[in-house]
Amino acid sequence: MEPLAGLRILDLSQLLPGAAVTHYFSDFGADVIKIETPPRGDYIREVMPHVDGISLQHLTLDRNKRSFSLDLKNPAGTAVLHALVRSADAVVESSRPGTMARRQADYATLSELNPRIVYLSFTGYGQAGPYSHLPSHGSNLASFAGVNPIEKREDGVIVHGATPYGRYRASMELGALQAAFVMLAALREAAQTGKGRYIDIGLVHALIRGDYAAYTDLVNNGHYHWVTLEQPTPRYAYYECSDGLVILVCPVELRFWSSFCELIGRPELVERGDWSDRVMDFGMADIPLYHEVQETMRTLTRDEWLARFMEAGIPCSPVNSGEEACADPYLGGQLLVDEVTLPTGRRVTLMGPLGQDPPGSFRSRPAPTFGRDTNEVLADFGVPEHVVATARAEGALPAA
Repeated sequence: MEPLAGLRILDLSQLLPGAAVTHYFSDFGADVIKIETPPRGDYIREVMPHVDGISLQHLTLDRNKRSFSLDLKNPAGTAVLHALVRSADAVVESSRPGTMARRQADYATLSELNPRIVYLSFTGYGQAGPYSHLPSHGSNLASFAGVNPIEKREDGVIVHGATPYGRYRASMELGALQAAFVMLAALREAAQTGKGRYIDIGLVHALIRGDYAAYTDLVNNGHYHWVTLEQPTPRYAYYECSDGLVILVCPVELRFWSSFCELIGRPELVERGDWSDRVMDFGMADIPLYHEVQETMRTLTRDEWLARFMEAGIPCSPVNSGEEACADPYLGGQLLVDEVTLPTGRRVTLMGPLGQDPPGSFRSRPAPTFGRDTNEVLADFGVPEHVVATARAEGALPAA
C-alpha cells in the first residue's frame, strides 16, 4: 500500500525526531531523501539499542528511504540542494534557529525556488522564545514538558523512573505523529493552491499537546485525576487469579456489571452501587466490594476468566508482559512483521505501520547505508551536470 507514492521529501534532520516524522511518509510510499553530512552521516546510526552493531532505531526510522551524501556547509553543496528543491514537495529540518538561513537552506530561500514547497522546522523548542537556541536530547525535552519520570535510588542517585519507555516514549512518538499530520495537511493544501507553507513545531510543545488530557485536567482542576484517584476502584480494577496472573476488568456500566456478577457467581453484588443519576459507577467508596470480588477471582485461572468475560463481551484484558504482547498473533503479531537481513546475515524483525492491508503484509526496503543513493538521486532529480561537477570538485559531494 503506497498512497503517498509520488511525493518527494528532502529530510535534512538529524537523529530521531525528524526521522520519526518522515518515516511515516516513507512507509506509505513517499520518496524520502535522507540528506546526510559527510564523512559519517546522521549519527542516528549510532543510537542504541543495536543488533550486530547496527541501530534498531535507524533500521526502523530510515527504512524505505534513500541516503544522499551532501555537505551543506559548502556553498557548492547548497547549490545541489537548490537544484533538488525545484523537484521536491517538502523539506524537513531540525537544526537550531538561524542555522538553515546561514546555509541558504531556509524556507524564505527555498520557497523562492519552489513556491509549492512545504517546509517543516521540527526543532527542540521552536523558532522563538528563551529556549529556542538550546541544544537538546530527548530527555531534555521530556523534562521540560513534564513527561520524564524520575526516581531517587537508595544510594541517592537520581535516575529514569520505572517506566522510562512509558509516558515519555509515547509522548515522543505522538510528537512525530502530530508533526506528520500537520505536514500532510499542508501538502494537500499545496496540491490544491500551488502554494506551500512554513511549519514551525517545537517537539517540546508536541510532547505537551500529546498529553492534553492530563494537562487540561491539571490546569483546570489542579491535579491529575487518574494519578490522584483513590485505589482500588472495584469496577475498574486489577484482580489476581488462581494461577497468580493478573486480569483487568472494567464493568463500570450497569449492564456490564450485571453480567460480570452473574458470571462470577455473585448475583447479589449487582445492587451494590449508585446507578440512579449516572451511567458509570467505579465503586470507589466501596472498598470491601473489591476484596469480595478478589476472593472470588482467585477461584479460576486468568485464562478461564478471560474466556468467560470475552464471550460475554465484558471489558477485560490480561495484564500482559512485553513478551506476551509481542507473542500474541493478534497484537504484536500483526505489527512485528517487517524482516530485514543485516550485512552479518542476521535476520532482524521490525515493527510495521498501522493500517496494513491486509494486516501483517508490510515489507520494507532496508535502511540505506550512508550515501548509497547519491548518484541515483542526482539523476532522478535532474541536477545539472555543471552543479554536480562543481560540488564534486569542492568536496561537497562524494566522487562518482
